[in-house]
Amino acid sequence: MEERGRRKREVVLLVEDDPHDAMLVERSFRKGGLRVSLVVARDGKEALDYLAGAGRFGGTRLPSQPKLVLLDLKLTGMDGFEFLKEVKGDPALSSIPVVVLTSSSQWEDVNRAYQLGASAYLVKPLKFEDFMEMMEVVGRFWISLNVTSHGDYLY
Repeated sequence: MEERGRRKREVVLLVEDDPHDAMLVERSFRKGGLRVSLVVARDGKEALDYLAGAGRFGGTRLPSQPKLVLLDLKLTGMDGFEFLKEVKGDPALSSIPVVVLTSSSQWEDVNRAYQLGASAYLVKPLKFEDFMEMMEVVGRFWISLNVTSHGDYLY
């Protein structure tokens, strides 16, 4: 049991097939002082396995649903759109915020992601410093400030 006033380590599920981008996300959260357990899934199927405790996550008991899912759209295997459709179509998972984090700025992708239930749509900046700054802001808002419907409490 946690001491009163101490925040638990929040789970963030990053659905990203580029190890470099995954490292940058992890680094930006650390730099921002966020208490995050980052779980990386390489495609939508692996992310769904994590949420269900199946596949390579079989037998794993989730401490709680992720506070946030960061989702790349362009993935090998099950892409981000398919994952988004599955998650937002499942009443047990639909309240989890899913923030699209992708290199695509095509309006068709933006519109489709929002139609499928994305909470936000962010285009990855090209410059390292801009990416780090964006991820710190994303982490601070979605992890520290945003109250979700699955167990958050206000101080």
